Order: sequence, then structure tokens, then C-alpha cells
Amino acid sequence: MHHSTNLREQLDLITDEFEAAWRTGPRPQLSDNLAEHLSIDPARLLYELLLVEMDMRQAAGETPRLEEYCAAFPEQTAVVHEAFAADQTIALAGSAQETSSFTRAQLASDSLDQNLRKQIRFLAPPQQPDEIGRLGDYRVLEVMGVGGMGVVFRAEDPHLQRLVALKAMKPAVAASRSSRDRFFREARAAAALDHDHIVSIYQVDEDREIPFIAMQYLCGESLQTRLKREGSLEQHAVIQIGREVALGLAFGSRRRRRRHTRPTGRFARIA
Repeated sequence: MHHSTNLREQLDLITDEFEAAWRTGPRPQLSDNLAEHLSIDPARLLYELLLVEMDMRQAAGETPRLEEYCAAFPEQTAVVHEAFAADQTIALAGSAQETSSFTRAQLASDSLDQNLRKQIRFLAPPQQPDEIGRLGDYRVLEVMGVGGMGVVFRAEDPHLQRLVALKAMKPAVAASRSSRDRFFREARAAAALDHDHIVSIYQVDEDREIPFIAMQYLCGESLQTRLKREGSLEQHAVIQIGREVALGLAFGSRRRRRRHTRPTGRFARIA
């Protein structure tokens, strides 16, 4: 246990320094950091650093591509796949809620991109007129966003009669056993975090070999969207947001969760 704790502390320190380098100077190179820390399992370190780099690139408006990292680290492609899958899990409702949403009527439109329809074929057939389909017991009502590794839906829990956000892995990603295992580990760990400033996870399950997370549905916008719209924030808003983010991060850090965050992951409710 002591060795595990020391390793976690080392990884936290390295990833914090890596993130700081991203923010303050020329972009750090993953390969350089791996070479500097030969005493640490390279697969474990690459996984942790990839999560940070993907966060930073997405916050900068970039879209990290699975293929580019597999090409850069051909001997660690399994780790790259796991990191991309975990990034989608940790992000939860994050940036996926920034994209256009599609109801059943819109999905039936001839003008809609056929690729989007293909992305949701794993859903069970709809049972009511307002549904896109079913996932587990949930009534899927709307496609909220599609990422490289998963799809986010607005759905309804028919038993509790409440809206939820569903995050499901794409079938191609779910076919990887290691990616599925990582998805469940990260999701269950996140589900243990019960805090006012962390999105609540209600259920972690799978339906017809498709892992999914049912989480708190938030009506609002990300900090990134608000900054794009307003340009800057009043001082009192900055203080309030900073305080709430710090409280959530401190709570997660005490339970050994990753401590860095991104503007797309900071969600503001609409009162």
C-alpha cells in the first residue's frame, strides 16, 4: 500500500508539472517526459500524461486524434486506446453538450448526416413516439453530442420519472476488453464522489455489451461557452466559479482523483 501511495504521489507531481509546462511555455513533449522518468512504468506514465495533454488540447480548441497518438507510440497502442476511452468517461457531460442536439423528428429527416444515424444503431428500438430508442431501461430522447469514443444522450428514467444524461461507449471502442474495463473502473470511482460541485453518477451498467453511465442531467452551459459569449466575466463571477471549482477539485483530490480540469468540464446551471 505504501508503494502504491508513493507512486500515486509521484504521478501527481509529474502530471502537475506537465500541465504547468503546457500553460506557461512551449508545449512539453510526451516522449521527453517518459525519458526523464525511466523508473516509472512507461505505460502507466503515458496514460496519465495523455489524459493531461488531451485536456489541454481540447481546452485550446483542438481535437486530439487517436490515430496520431497510436502512430507516435506504436508499442503502446493499447494504452492510447484506454486513455482516449477514459478521457471520455472522466469528461462526463463536458464538451459533448456543446454540440448540436437531435430529437427523433430531426433524426428522421432525409437531410441529416447518415453517419449520425450509424452512430446510434446500438440503441434498442423505440417504444414510444418521442423516443429515439432504448438503452437499458432508459427512454432515449435526444442525441446531445458525439465524441471519438462515445455518444451522450438526454434520456428519461421511467421508474423515477427524471431526466438523465447517458454516456455510452461506441461499439467499436466497447469491443476492446481493456477499454471496457477501464471505462467501468473510472466510472465507478467517479460514482463514489458525492459533492455539490461534481456531477452525480446514478448508474454504471451495460446493455447488449455497450457500457454506459447514467448521470445527473444539467441544464446550462460550460464555462468555455460562457467565455466565448461574454468575452470576460465580472470579478464576483470569477471568484464564485473559482471557489466552486476549487471545492470540487479538493474533494476529488482527497479521494485520489485527477486534479486538473478544463473549461468545457466546468458547467454552469441555468437558474
